[in-house]
Amino acid sequence: MTHPHDPPRPAHGAHVVILVIDNDTGSRRAKVRTLEEAGFQVLVGGTAAEAIELTRRRRPALVLLSIVLPDGNGVDVADELKRDPSLAGTFVILMCGTRTDLPEQAEAGTQHVADCATGPSGKVEFLAQLDSFLQIRAGQEALRDSEERYRALFDRSRDCVYLTDGRGHFLDANQAGLDLLGYRREEIATLTIQSLLTEDQIPLALRTTQEILTTGRQQRLAEYRLRRKDGGCVFVETTGSLIYREGKPFAIQGIARDITERKKAQEALRESEERFRRMFQHSAAGMVLVSPDFRFIEVNPAFCKMLGYTETELIGKAFQDITLPEDRPGGAELTGRVLSGETEMFHFEKRYLHKDGTVVWGLVSSTLIRDTRKQPLYFVTQILNITKRKQAEEALRDSESRLLEAQEVGHTGYLDWDIRTSKIVWSDETCRIYGFEPGACAPTLESTVALVPPEDRELVERQLAIALGGGPDYDIEHRVLRPDGQVIHVHARARVTRGPDGTPLRMLGTVVDITERKRIEEENKRLQLQLAQAQKMECIGRLAGGVAHDFNNLLTVINGYAAFLTKELPPRDPLRRYAMEIGEAGERAASLTSQLLAFSRKQAIMPKAVNLNAVIADAERMLHRLIGEDVELVSSLAPRLGYVMADPDQIHQVIMNLAVNARDAMPNGGKFEIATAEVELDETTAASHPDAAPGRHVQVTVTDNGTGMTEEVRQRIFEPFFTTKEQGQGTGLGMATVYGILRQNNGWIEVQSEIGRGSTFRIYLPRIDAGAADGQAKPAASNVSHGNETVLIVEDQEAVRRLAKMILEAHGYRVLEAGGGVEAQAAARRHAGKIDLLLTDVVMPGMDGFLLSEQLRDLRPNLRVLMMSGYADDVLAHRDALARGLACIQKPFGPHELAAKVREILDSPVRS
Repeated sequence: MTHPHDPPRPAHGAHVVILVIDNDTGSRRAKVRTLEEAGFQVLVGGTAAEAIELTRRRRPALVLLSIVLPDGNGVDVADELKRDPSLAGTFVILMCGTRTDLPEQAEAGTQHVADCATGPSGKVEFLAQLDSFLQIRAGQEALRDSEERYRALFDRSRDCVYLTDGRGHFLDANQAGLDLLGYRREEIATLTIQSLLTEDQIPLALRTTQEILTTGRQQRLAEYRLRRKDGGCVFVETTGSLIYREGKPFAIQGIARDITERKKAQEALRESEERFRRMFQHSAAGMVLVSPDFRFIEVNPAFCKMLGYTETELIGKAFQDITLPEDRPGGAELTGRVLSGETEMFHFEKRYLHKDGTVVWGLVSSTLIRDTRKQPLYFVTQILNITKRKQAEEALRDSESRLLEAQEVGHTGYLDWDIRTSKIVWSDETCRIYGFEPGACAPTLESTVALVPPEDRELVERQLAIALGGGPDYDIEHRVLRPDGQVIHVHARARVTRGPDGTPLRMLGTVVDITERKRIEEENKRLQLQLAQAQKMECIGRLAGGVAHDFNNLLTVINGYAAFLTKELPPRDPLRRYAMEIGEAGERAASLTSQLLAFSRKQAIMPKAVNLNAVIADAERMLHRLIGEDVELVSSLAPRLGYVMADPDQIHQVIMNLAVNARDAMPNGGKFEIATAEVELDETTAASHPDAAPGRHVQVTVTDNGTGMTEEVRQRIFEPFFTTKEQGQGTGLGMATVYGILRQNNGWIEVQSEIGRGSTFRIYLPRIDAGAADGQAKPAASNVSHGNETVLIVEDQEAVRRLAKMILEAHGYRVLEAGGGVEAQAAARRHAGKIDLLLTDVVMPGMDGFLLSEQLRDLRPNLRVLMMSGYADDVLAHRDALARGLACIQKPFGPHELAAKVREILDSPVRS
């Protein structure tokens, strides 16, 4: 029991350890006695060393430390104990007589300082002071414990826990947060919440922060996508709340839970649902969702199409309403078993009623979907339309002949070889493929292999041995020699069945007649060769055209001057004969270049509506003399033959060349036939020839029964300079000219020939309407005469330009000349008088003749134009220019031709 005058016992005295360090023995005893009477556990020491050693070893709650000690200063001891983090729970109290006795450095450096009386009269005050210190210590202990518990929760939390200031700067984050974001602790202070967010998320984060700071309420749950240090992203679910310190807002504490996997799962679920929805909507099979009371919830388009109903008509309808009555009990029984939990899904075949009343067979697969409480939600049902399969099964049951018929139609048979008994069974179609009447043969392995020609037999026997020996299945294409001598191609496949010990027991396979496929493949190869040949001919044609173009310029000069020499030299002058020889040689060279131009389709032509019967009839008089009396000429011309658009002189040349070719193939006489007909080429027929086009055509067929030609010769017959004749017997340009002329006239030619069986050439030209032949203008004849008009000659080849000038001046014309377009424009501006005619080359460097003529006619609207061309493409590519009054003359030309053409153009009216 406590005496009323006893000093108050501190509330925290029990089990509290206090260390007293005092070098004054009497003072130390008084303190110890007072403390022990108050119920404290007391430790005693008198030196600085004892103070440090006992404090660290026993960790007292309070240390009562004298300032003056025999081995040191109490203030220094207090500072050393304060710096030891393990003694954070120990209060060090410096003891002195009065507060003024306390050294100055103790005021700033000590943890706790108090004035303590040492006599009995000061017990109450002394214990009161101790109680105050112990209460402060208890509060700090509680605070430290709370902080340690908070730190433990902070650090050990599996969620990301972080602190930010009001502007979003990170103050701290636990290890889970650091791991989540991939940053080190010292890096987190450099970051803000905004730096981890995408731009579209920042406004939400700023609004949320402002709401927490303004209202003090906890942040509502929100989702964000954060950027990790490594560039990756994580999804988090966050909440935030305001943290106070000393009654004032200190920071915002956020808790972020990593929901990346959940988001992935949600996305996977969404994608899965989307895939199911797409599959449901776009499935070729019918799919439906059916309620537990057997009514349609959803139906896909395939199911609607299968039964002829719209989606609206089916939703809400019971599936029994569209089920054949005989099949309803079976379906109800199966769904009942699923609903009762006896089974999870079922498969069965049933018959539905189409909207039009017909029966549709369905293969039904259904699964019941339940909720989390195992209550039924709906059936997911797939219905495959097996009506055709059921019909096929019924047909198979009705008659095996239908299968045999199908094999016959597909040219597919089967064979079954019992290896143990050597018995082979052929289907009826196999018999037909091999050339036997069904049931009229008893095949064996030997007789089957004997049908294979010797060239393929080794391959067949080797593949058969490989299959029997355990290798890959037998799969081979080979030929079969039928009993009637016909050779076909087959594709045979077979698989070997083996016993438990690997012994081959049976080989079952199929045989397919692929003769038609092989024929098509060969035809495709032929067409590829034709295409390659056409491309080669096109390349050769470009080369030939270029060579002929350059030669025409040279021949214009050679033939022109030869004509001048011939005219100027007296008839008896021996040099005149030389000039004539030069001229004749030049004409022959011009003929060769003309043939090259014909092959390359660059020869000037004058197409018009032509009846080929008339051309052939006109040519027959020459044909008799050309092919000789020992060759019989037979013509068969179709009556009322349609017109074609072509140059008749060129077509005449084609017939003559073919006749010469036929005559050379019949040195001992024979038969030469020429026939005409109208044909209609469809897309398929036209596709068999690279130059062909579908539509109406006039066909000319030229046939001889001569020596024929090899395939190699037939492939090259239209190449220029290719000939089978001896050297000096031909130029090799005859058939090349035929090819070029026909292509230039939009036609083509094909040839068939075999050694000893003659040759057949078929010419095709597009037929035109009869009206196109009406109203064609006849060329007006022009007399070669002199003139006095002014002609501007523009030609980049100086020799050709000089010759043209000489010719025109000899016929009385005044001549201006220029080597190109720019020079010609300057000459036209300088000349004050009238310029009546522009004579210009088509192709020139810098500016072609067409552009020059247009620009000069802008200056001189009444200017007539005559083009000089080395080959026809220059002019024919600009038919609109011809329509505006531009005429052309083909190189090489002679003095008479040029003078006549110039006079013709000058005498014709000017076209606007």
